[in-house]
Amino acid sequence: SGGVARGLGLPSLAGPFLAAFLATAVAAIVAAASGPAASGPAAPATGAPEPDHRVSVRALLQGPVTRPALVVMATAQVVMVAVMTAAPVAMRMHGDGLGMVGMTLSAHTLGMFALSPVTGRLVDRYGARPVMLAGIAALAASTGLAAAGDGAWTHAAALFGLGYAWNLCFVGGSGRLASELPEPARADVEGSVDAAVWTIAAAAGLLSTVIMSAAGYGVLAGTFCGLAVLAAAVLRRPARA
Repeated sequence: SGGVARGLGLPSLAGPFLAAFLATAVAAIVAAASGPAASGPAAPATGAPEPDHRVSVRALLQGPVTRPALVVMATAQVVMVAVMTAAPVAMRMHGDGLGMVGMTLSAHTLGMFALSPVTGRLVDRYGARPVMLAGIAALAASTGLAAAGDGAWTHAAALFGLGYAWNLCFVGGSGRLASELPEPARADVEGSVDAAVWTIAAAAGLLSTVIMSAAGYGVLAGTFCGLAVLAAAVLRRPARA
C-alpha cells in the first residue's frame, strides 16, 4: 500500500489509510446494494397503544446492578484509548523505529480481539463480575507497567496487556448488560451506551496528548492507572437490591 500511495503522489505512510478507506467504501456499497431485510406481514391493528419499552441511559445508570458494568466499560475504553494514543509518540521520542512501533500496536490489537473466544468462555463459566474484576486488575497492571517501564519490549508487553484488559472489561460488561436488560430495551440502551462510551474515549484521546506534552508518558499512564483503581473500588462495592 505504501508503493501505491507514492505512485499517487502521497506519503508512503498514507498507504494503509488509503487501503482502509477503500475497504470501507466497498463495504458501504455492498451493504447499501443488499437492501433492507425482508420483513414479515404486519401485525393486525388492535387499537391499543403499543407499550413503550424504551429505557433511558439515565435510568439505567441508576440501577445498582447495571451501573458497575457501565463504569467498567467506560473506564476501560477511556484508559485504553488514552494510553494507546500516546504510546507511539512516546516510543518515537525514545528513539524506537517505526517497525517496533508497528509491532507494538499489532500486539495491542491482538490483545484486544484475538482472545475474545477465551473471554467468552470465562464469562460463561465464572460469570461477568469476576471477568470484569480481572479486566480492571489487568488494566491497572498494564498501565502501571507502561508508567514505570522503559524500553520497546516493555511498551509492547504493556500494550498487549492493555488490549486484553480492555477485552475482559468490554466482554464482561456487555455480557452483564445483556443478561440484566429486558429484551425490548436492550438494543436501544446498548446503542446509547456505546455512543456515550466512544464519545468519552475521543475526549480522552485528546486529553492524553495534553497530559503527555505537559508531564510525560509516565505521568499519563500513572494517571489513568489511578482511574482503573477507582473503577475497581466501584465494582467491588456490593450491589443493593
